Amino acid sequence: MKVSKAIKILEFQKEKLETIESLNDRTWEIQTRSYLINFFSENSPEVNFLSKDKFFVSQYNNYGIKSASEIKRDTNDQIKIAKDFIDNCIKTLQDRNKLYKPPNFLTRLTDTAIWTTITIAVPGLLLVGSLFGKYLSDTQNFELKQQVKTLKDSLLILRSSTLPNTHPISDSNTNNTGKKISQ
Repeated sequence: MKVSKAIKILEFQKEKLETIESLNDRTWEIQTRSYLINFFSENSPEVNFLSKDKFFVSQYNNYGIKSASEIKRDTNDQIKIAKDFIDNCIKTLQDRNKLYKPPNFLTRLTDTAIWTTITIAVPGLLLVGSLFGKYLSDTQNFELKQQVKTLKDSLLILRSSTLPNTHPISDSNTNNTGKKISQ
């Protein structure tokens, strides 16, 4: 969101004060507080000023119940304070010309923690990558050896089936020359 849009929102909140008859319902205060948290921060002086029941107008005084004119006067005083407050917030936004950005994950970490994480993570990732690569290459080598063995076996089967049988099956009583062995 841009500063100009934030200023328009605060001006709209200021215009709402014209139609409010009582600030005791707290709707305006809650909505304005949520906007201010987004524009400044949760712990900013602007948000802290708009604390719970800041603009509450009591119906009682030291002597009992206030009259309608006293309540109306107090409400108008509170509305004037609220308008001045919104004007001050708008002026602050114009002077700063930037909105509050909540810190991200890395800004919450110290430099030591970031460098420690990097020095552990990078070598760890390299080690895991090399082990995983070695495992994959060993697996592929094993599969290739199995395929080579299967192909060799099939070649031997093909070679033996296509070659004519030149050697007669030898009898246990012969010495592969066809002559009988004497006992």
